[in-house]
Amino acid sequence: MIARTWTTQLENKTLDLLEFPLVVKKLSNYTSFLVSHEKALALRPLPNIDSIFEKHQLIKEIFRVHEKGFSLAATNANDIRISVRSAEQGRILKPDELLAIAMNCDIGNSIKSFVHRFTEEISHISAITDNITDLEWLSSYIKNIIDAQGEIRDNATPELYQIRKEILSIHTYLNDRMETLLRNQKIRSALQEPIITMRNGRYVLPVRADNRNHIQGVVHDISASGATIYIEPLVLVDSGNKWRELQLQEQHEINTILKNLSSKIGTCADQLKLSTDQLASLDLLNAIGKFAKEINATHLIDKDPSDWIIEAPNELKLINASHPLLKGDVVSNTINVGGSYKALLITGPNTGGKTVALKTAGLLTIMALSGLPIPAQNGTMIPKYSEIFADIGDEQSIEQSLSTFSGHIKKIINIIARADSSSLVLLDEIGAGTDPTEGAMLGIAIVEEMIANQATLIATTHHSEIKIYAHNASNVANASFEFDLKKISPTYNLSIGLPGQSYALSIAASLGMPRHIIDNANNKLSKEERDFESLLAELNETLKTAKIKESLASDELQKAMDIRSKYQEQLAKLITKSEQIKEEIVIEIQQELNKIRRSILIAQKSIEKTEFKNAEKAYREAEENTTKIRNISTNRIKSSLPPIDKGTEPIKSESIVPGTYVTLRGLTELGEVLTKVNPVGEFEVQLGALRTRAKLDLVEQVSNKTGNITTDKINFPKKPTVPSEIEVRGQSLDDALPQVESFLDMAARFGHDRVRVIHGRGTGAMRIAVRELFDRHPLVLGYQTAELRDGGIGVTVVELAHTNQ
Repeated sequence: MIARTWTTQLENKTLDLLEFPLVVKKLSNYTSFLVSHEKALALRPLPNIDSIFEKHQLIKEIFRVHEKGFSLAATNANDIRISVRSAEQGRILKPDELLAIAMNCDIGNSIKSFVHRFTEEISHISAITDNITDLEWLSSYIKNIIDAQGEIRDNATPELYQIRKEILSIHTYLNDRMETLLRNQKIRSALQEPIITMRNGRYVLPVRADNRNHIQGVVHDISASGATIYIEPLVLVDSGNKWRELQLQEQHEINTILKNLSSKIGTCADQLKLSTDQLASLDLLNAIGKFAKEINATHLIDKDPSDWIIEAPNELKLINASHPLLKGDVVSNTINVGGSYKALLITGPNTGGKTVALKTAGLLTIMALSGLPIPAQNGTMIPKYSEIFADIGDEQSIEQSLSTFSGHIKKIINIIARADSSSLVLLDEIGAGTDPTEGAMLGIAIVEEMIANQATLIATTHHSEIKIYAHNASNVANASFEFDLKKISPTYNLSIGLPGQSYALSIAASLGMPRHIIDNANNKLSKEERDFESLLAELNETLKTAKIKESLASDELQKAMDIRSKYQEQLAKLITKSEQIKEEIVIEIQQELNKIRRSILIAQKSIEKTEFKNAEKAYREAEENTTKIRNISTNRIKSSLPPIDKGTEPIKSESIVPGTYVTLRGLTELGEVLTKVNPVGEFEVQLGALRTRAKLDLVEQVSNKTGNITTDKINFPKKPTVPSEIEVRGQSLDDALPQVESFLDMAARFGHDRVRVIHGRGTGAMRIAVRELFDRHPLVLGYQTAELRDGGIGVTVVELAHTNQ
């Protein structure tokens, strides 16, 4: 099996040579979080055919999801593996770790809920989501204790609520006392500046060093210059101690809460690990779907995997295949080997695409066997090779050192020893790196040995002797890349069955090599070599002529298809016009009915104002006109309807009862049934404002529900509003204070009487700074700390004066 053999150094080297790591790295860029990213990079050929089929079935299903406009990307998911493992070992998790776990639970539940809506269509994906445990209770438990900013909620426990209530109370007391001290002129004159600040978690005043003895208290800090001493007033020391004790109690209670939460995570560790792994699998699958579109690997998605991935050794056939890493206008080619011939020898000039073709064949095979879509079209066949061997390097010359040649030979010896009927072997420039004659003979011997081992071989070469050998051998095929002599550049079009020319003399001549040198070189070729090159040139011309004819035939076919498309478009327009005519008929009938309704109203008024006989006559005339219009409407609608589908099961009259709803052929609006079907097969139905008589054979569908009626809604722009609160928690003072000042101005102009400024608890520096701003702001009438349930000391409520806008 591949999984048991894809581990040696040689085979890892093969993956590198064929650029598979670059493919999975590119794929990993489409993943949403670290776990799926790692899964992408770890992709390798799968161990058995069933697992390969399973992966390709999943790819088919993810395309169905994408076609519906949905995604299974685990956006915002987190790598919680370390946190879960830590909780399992008894460590206390941080709030942000717990929120990450809650987020994963929510994402898993959301994707699982979506997938279960389409279980029958995406059964393989549904099987993955079955392994995602519903941990909504755990997510809710975490979020009820920790808010979105990672703060423990006041009501997390009754104990924490009481502690914070006391903290708020004593903090308010400390703040009020400090502000009272600041208003004392004697104390104020001793300060460096009239502000309240904090040092080491205590409220202090910045006292000038020369006024140290003017204020009694505890020194908590001295400025770097020594000019300012930060003193906690003696009268507040006891309260400050109490405040500090409460803060320590608060932290202890928070640790207890986090410990309990972490314990719950530990008990759910196995479910969380599995759910995260399955979430990553779905995210990777979603990434594969997006990656497939980028590399144009969508043609085989709808095919059953067993139709193009073959378990038994068989022919490798890649139809219009291209290398997934090449950018721009990539030329696709068809490569096939392993059927009537076991070896394919690709020849042609340098930079003609030989090595790219070799890599494409190997890379697409590895991708398919790894459960990835490939850029190839219908008709592609890939055997499940047990091993893939490759020796691909830069083109060599006879001037190479012996050590380089020896390295290649050692690799080939290793390949020969292991290759068998379930192996794909890729050899670049076989027989290169030594004397041309000996190299060619060695190359032929290697090819014959691979065939004897029944391995499937694709090789590139420059040697004419190997081309001739391939031409004469029954189980070896030549292939070559075309070359445009006029442009002196390769076309990258591969032709199987035709050996390639070297074009060395032709290229040299076109580049300006003197003619006598070209003639001299040509004369030195043997007659057999000249005849062989002439034959190749003739065959190439024949092939070009055939391709031109094929291109002309293709153009004619395209013209025919364009004409067909044009007539189909005209037919669609006629159908649309027919629908418009139907709508116009209905409008016309409704207008006629409105006239009849007015006649009936006139008749009703006659009953009130004239003699009964005259009124009865007028009413009867109006009713006869109404019946006439009803019959006209039914006949007009019926005449504009499409023909009845004879294969449709007829609607039974017993199902048409008052109160049910029907759809009439040719109309989209539901109609309410008003009467039962009469003996002649007719019944009355209300179609919007139209009450008419319909025949049973016009009914297409019967329902007990009215369905949903949609109406167009016009959205008017809303008047701009100013919020009643601003949050500056976590910002620097330089950023926060201008925002608060601007907010106060706008809120006052807008007419707010009261606003909230959320500055957070922290060290208290932000709260002190914004309150100093309130003290000097002309529109602030007053302010106070919010109630505990509204944020406590982390929020200040501000009273505002109104101003003209």
